[in-house]
Amino acid sequence: MPSNLTIPAMIKSFCFPDTNYDITILIATGLHRPMTKEEMQEQFGDDVCRKYKIVNHIASDAASLASFGRMSTGSELFLNKLVAESDLVISEGFIESHFFAGFSGGRKSILPGVAGESTILANHKPEHISDCNARQANLAGNPVHEECAEAARLSGLAFILNVALDKNKRIIGAFAGDPVKAHLAGCRFVEEIMSVDAVPTDIVITSNNGYPLDRNLYQVVKGIDTAAGVAKENGVIIVAARCVDHVGHENFKNLLLSCETAEELCEKMSVSPSDIDKWQV
Repeated sequence: MPSNLTIPAMIKSFCFPDTNYDITILIATGLHRPMTKEEMQEQFGDDVCRKYKIVNHIASDAASLASFGRMSTGSELFLNKLVAESDLVISEGFIESHFFAGFSGGRKSILPGVAGESTILANHKPEHISDCNARQANLAGNPVHEECAEAARLSGLAFILNVALDKNKRIIGAFAGDPVKAHLAGCRFVEEIMSVDAVPTDIVITSNNGYPLDRNLYQVVKGIDTAAGVAKENGVIIVAARCVDHVGHENFKNLLLSCETAEELCEKMSVSPSDIDKWQV
């Protein structure tokens, strides 16, 4: 997400120059680690980092969360307190195919972005992940997407700016306004211009689209999932990824190492209870 371009543009469009607004940038980390100061500089640029308060969301910090009630699924919606305390909540994101939420962007800035750990685990439970509709480029009947969309509505999210990027990470489409309508328009755009006919093959060579998307094995799972839709049965997938952060999440590594065979892995990861990173394994 080219936040060094988009965040100044959003602030400029919402705020008059002579008006002093209290603006906080809340980083939607979900269950990922916090961003470092160096990464913030890279992501937002010097000017934004100097002018505005920037906060990492910590999903496991109960003191930083507020309850927004129960969703229709029965799960309690815990979100960062800053969302509850703000007069205006807006979000940014970029849209690409997502291997179980259908597409990234939009509602995902709220759930899992700034949600509590228990809320995220309930959304990412094995029963949702294994649902036939929880797959790439599909929102219809997708239980992961539907709960995220409900969470975004309950959060009071008022406005989004989502973008589509080309292979050089340049903006080729921007979708702003109503959180549902703008996101859906972006998803349709991405699906139309980035879809190709799959040709089943014995060997699939792929990548995870370069830095920062190939920064660890955890993220590379997304590229593997795409390749799996092309590989023939018993085919071979070769993935080129730098993995500067190595495997990634510690629990992801431990879950992988706890299984000795592919069969054991599938059996353990496909049943409750939900656990952090179980969906990625």
